[in-house]
Amino acid sequence: MELAQKKELREIKKRSISNFESFKKNSKIFVPKWLLTTVLVAVLVNIILLSVILFSNIFNLDAIIKGESSTNEEIAKAREVFVFAIASYLLNCFIDFIFIFYIYRATKKRPIGVIFCFTWLAIWTLFTVGVLFVFQGLLFIRILNLIIGVLVMILIIYLFYLLNVNKRMLMYQREKEKHSL
Repeated sequence: MELAQKKELREIKKRSISNFESFKKNSKIFVPKWLLTTVLVAVLVNIILLSVILFSNIFNLDAIIKGESSTNEEIAKAREVFVFAIASYLLNCFIDFIFIFYIYRATKKRPIGVIFCFTWLAIWTLFTVGVLFVFQGLLFIRILNLIIGVLVMILIIYLFYLLNVNKRMLMYQREKEKHSL
C-alpha cells in the first residue's frame, strides 16, 4: 500500500516538474517586429547623441590644451575626463550593439523571458542616468539621451506586459484543460 502511494507521489512530482518546465519554456515570447524597429531607431539616435557629447568633450579638451592660461593640472584633468568619455562611449556602444543583437534574435530564433527584461532594464537605467549625471556636455543633448533611454525602458516594460499576458493565457489554458478532464 505504501509502495503504491510512493510511486503515485513520484509520478505526480514528475508530472508537476515537467508541467513547470513546459510552462516556463512556453511562457517566453518573441519580440514583435515593430518593437525591433523602434529599438533600432532609438539606439541609433542614442549613439548619435553620445557621439555629439564625445565630440564636444574633444573640442573642450582641445580648447583647454591650446589655452595659454591653462595650467598643467587643468590639462591633466581635461585629459582624464576625455579618456573617461571615450571609455564610456565605447562601453555604451558595445552594450547597445549587444542589446540590438539580442532583440533581433528574439524576433525569430530565441524567445525572451523575464530575466532578459530585468537585466536590460537595469542596464538601460544605469546608462541613461549615468550619461545624464556623469558626462560633461550640452545639457540639451544629455536630456535628449535621457528621453531616448526612458523610451527604451518603456519598451522593455511593454515586454514585461507581453510576458504577463502570455503567462495568463497559458495559465487559463491549463485551467481549462484541468476542468475538461
